[in-house]
Formats: sequence, structure tokens, C-alpha cells
Amino acid sequence: MYLYLAIFWLVVGVLLQVYWDVVAPYSLLPPDRTRPVMGAIFFVLFSYNIVRWRLARAMEQARREAEAMAHPPPKHATPVEYDPAFDFSKPSVVDEKPADEAKKDPPA
Repeated sequence: MYLYLAIFWLVVGVLLQVYWDVVAPYSLLPPDRTRPVMGAIFFVLFSYNIVRWRLARAMEQARREAEAMAHPPPKHATPVEYDPAFDFSKPSVVDEKPADEAKKDPPA
């Protein structure tokens, strides 16, 4: 929208400068000062809308980049298969203490 307004003010300002001899009799200000003042007003309106358009585009691009960084695409993970060698929830046979018959009861 800001770009269209900038183009509109540019066209109106250029047409006013080109056809100033037709428009000058209808001016309420002195004709010798009105032409540069009107040109400056239309230039300010044009510049304001160009700056607003450029800032709106930059903000939208920054928002898209921030959103892309906040939600990265999911990684495709391979499913992990069960390996009994790495199952540490059950005690292994190696960890068990051997039953020693000699240490049970001392001889009387």
C-alpha cells in the first residue's frame, strides 16, 4: 500500500510541476513561492511512503527469519533397535557373587 501511495504522490507532484501554468491561477498563495513549496510537500509525502514501504518489507523479512529460526524443520531420526548387550536394568551373571560352601558356617 505504501508503494502505491508513493507512486501516487510522485505522479501528482510531477504533474503539478509540469502543468504549473494551468494550476497557478487557482492558488491561494503567491505564485512565485507556491511552486517550490508544493514540490517540496509532494516530495516529502513521496519520501515518507517510500521509507514506510521499505521498513515494512524489512520487518516482514525479519519476522519470517525469526519464525524460521524458532521452528526449525524436524530432523529425520532413525529408530533405535533394542540391543540386549546394553540393557543394564537386570543384574548380569558376572556381577553375582559365587556361593562359597566353606564360608557358610565355621566348624565347631
